[in-house]
Amino acid sequence: MPAFDAGVGGLSAPGYLVPAQHVQLITASYTKPLFGNIVAYATGYCDFTRSRSAGALIGIAIPLGGRSSVNISGGAAYRQGYATVQAARSVVNIGDVGGQVSATTGSPARRLAELDYKSPWALLSAGADHSFGQTAYRATAQGALSFVDGGLFASNTINDSFAVVDTNGARGIHVLDENRPVGTTDASGRLLVPDLRSYDVNRIGIDPRDVPPDADVGQTTRLVRPQDRSGVVVRFRVRPSHGALLRLVIPGGGPIPLGSAATLLATGTTVPVGYDGEAFVQNLGARNRLSVVEPNGRTCTVAFAYRPQPRVLPTIGPLPCRAQATR
Repeated sequence: MPAFDAGVGGLSAPGYLVPAQHVQLITASYTKPLFGNIVAYATGYCDFTRSRSAGALIGIAIPLGGRSSVNISGGAAYRQGYATVQAARSVVNIGDVGGQVSATTGSPARRLAELDYKSPWALLSAGADHSFGQTAYRATAQGALSFVDGGLFASNTINDSFAVVDTNGARGIHVLDENRPVGTTDASGRLLVPDLRSYDVNRIGIDPRDVPPDADVGQTTRLVRPQDRSGVVVRFRVRPSHGALLRLVIPGGGPIPLGSAATLLATGTTVPVGYDGEAFVQNLGARNRLSVVEPNGRTCTVAFAYRPQPRVLPTIGPLPCRAQATR
């Protein structure tokens, strides 16, 4: 599960190392909630080991929805004042677009702009930073590569544990982590789910509405408890149902009575007959026979052919149910 962090850079301000120094520092902070979720704050510090080494900062934080905020602050240090305005939008889920822009006055003045996008395979960022009369450009991609169950998966950075969901080749099925959508299965019916909690119960599921109508799946939710820094394979057995909706009628053309029972002779499976003589039967073969028992006890048989249609639940009928000959 190696992680990767790739980027390209441009011009940047010259760097230097500062030797370790002994300080005697005192700080104080104060926060005051205002109306709504707006918060005002103030902080100050003083270093007694160096003269004139003191500063103060005041500001206000304004949240805008669940992922966006604006921060306005100003302060002074070493008899120099500065002010900063920053707007930021975080990225949380796959497909989120965010970033930040900020401007700082004072010495040095600084301008920063960054754009973030959380793709299914990596967190992509690009930005520019101008200070000291120079501009630095940056582009990064942060994610992980995992080799699990014979497959190689690209994903966002994995900090704990993960799972690979396998739907037996069924593609385009939404996967849920604690009832939150985290993506859809690929052409091979797989999806890597990062950020599971190790040594804890995680609820992984699939959306049954995405299962093709000609397929059947038993369990749509699984509980898994992965180890730390490891993955588990969660299999959902989506398989062809070889089913069809049958319209059963009596020889006169009317529907088989509601409440009748139809048994597929090849498997012995019995299903109820609903309104308009309709019955849903699975595990059909190329040629099939049904035995139908009506509520009044009368019996009849139905013979029909079946041909599966990919991703379609066929309707067959009307099929006449003929009374069994008596000896």
